Amino acid sequence: MSDLDAPNQSTHTSSAAPTQRRYDLNAFPYNVAAWPTEPLLKATRSFIPPVAGVDITPIVWVAVISFFSEILLGPQGLLTIIQRKGGF
Repeated sequence: MSDLDAPNQSTHTSSAAPTQRRYDLNAFPYNVAAWPTEPLLKATRSFIPPVAGVDITPIVWVAVISFFSEILLGPQGLLTIIQRKGGF
């Protein structure tokens, strides 16, 4: 019996995630989050590969936004210091 004759039997034991999406990102609850963020995440995915099969691009963007927020608006942020010294 060849591999083509037995479609239900798997010859490999890899537990890799399937490549197809399980959710339609154009359907209502998902499109609210997917449409505004997908262009940015898609561009980021082109140079940050998945780690162990997990897409980490949202985590990267949360870290980048948090970093700039802290640098600009945190207790010792640039805009906070400028405001305390009388600028703006």
